Amino acid sequence: MHEFHFHEDDVGQIQVMPMANWNYCEREFAALIEHDKNHAAPNGAGWTKMYKFSNDAESLKDTMSLRDLKITEARFIELLSPHCKLFERLVSPLSEYDEELGIRSIGFGPAKYAGIIADMDGELVASIWCMLPGRRQEDNVKFADMLTALSRDHHLLLVDWAQLRLVDLRLRRALESYLRD
Repeated sequence: MHEFHFHEDDVGQIQVMPMANWNYCEREFAALIEHDKNHAAPNGAGWTKMYKFSNDAESLKDTMSLRDLKITEARFIELLSPHCKLFERLVSPLSEYDEELGIRSIGFGPAKYAGIIADMDGELVASIWCMLPGRRQEDNVKFADMLTALSRDHHLLLVDWAQLRLVDLRLRRALESYLRD
């Protein structure tokens, strides 16, 4: 069975967003850096205060959600299926709770710890997040193909919150460079 395994902490660390969110992400990166300086734990392991992303009306005025793009589940599958296999099952420590809450996700990927996942809101894609394959070049080529395909209909952006990096998914060389790093 082709399964994807993840921990709930992996969700959203690397996201796909509309390109309209580039400036918002840059502002959040700057705020994250400032937060990390001001709230570093004395022993160097973590922070003394959790960071909260800006979600007030002023911060979000120029942003757009994936829901706004109205990407259907069928279109997500159509874009990614030529490049990789659909996961038959997504597995996390919270899988049973997700089912109880009605949270539904689908995804594609080459290996059980590397995938592109869409969280669904009915038939529409609500969010897209990734766990990347690391240094496996053959898997990185598949990921570049899948991520580039996602940006075929809408101009999209890859946001790596941990590395504070943004990648325009229509710029194949920039994407390949990011995946190699």
